[in-house]
Amino acid sequence: LTFKKAIREPEHWLLSPAGMEGSLQLRSIWGYTQAPVVFKGGEAGATKRLFMSGTILSPEYLAFTLGLEDYKYIELGSDFPPAQRPLYYVPTVKMSARATPDDLDHLVWTMDEIIRTRHLGQKGIIHTVSYALRNEIMLRSRYKAFMVTHEAADRIKKLEEFRRLPDGYIMVSPSMTTGVDLPADQCRWQMIPKLPFPYLGDQMI
Repeated sequence: LTFKKAIREPEHWLLSPAGMEGSLQLRSIWGYTQAPVVFKGGEAGATKRLFMSGTILSPEYLAFTLGLEDYKYIELGSDFPPAQRPLYYVPTVKMSARATPDDLDHLVWTMDEIIRTRHLGQKGIIHTVSYALRNEIMLRSRYKAFMVTHEAADRIKKLEEFRRLPDGYIMVSPSMTTGVDLPADQCRWQMIPKLPFPYLGDQMI
């Protein structure tokens, strides 16, 4: 049924190759095309939905993309005071696909210095965006013996193992940015060596 709709309404759907060879991915370009299906009452007869996010930059635009007309937007402050959640920007190298081995050496040296001077003996997490960058960091870091990581299949298992590790260990991961809770001493710091940008070759972008 969905493929038939995509053929009838090509302006609302994007058909593109998926990850597995020979497979296709069908995506709705605008959420409002599926809103009647997603927001209908269902078995429980629910008439209200709650959306929560830390990155709703424009509630009006979000409502438009989801086809919402009757909605209420509530913005709440953080439970953590600013003094306890500082953000430090440390420009080091340009992290593009053209980054050289020397660039990566300099990046990891800088990261190691931040760990040595600020976070030695504390558990933390390094968000790497990709497995390729994860490998480069773990290859070069002087703290590689204290770094743990995971593959796609054992992500949850490795996360639970990391929770039980003593202070000083570092999780290096491309995919622990959402849905992960590491309170207090389980994770005292985070490092983002490269910001995640959407793939510009994606037709959806």
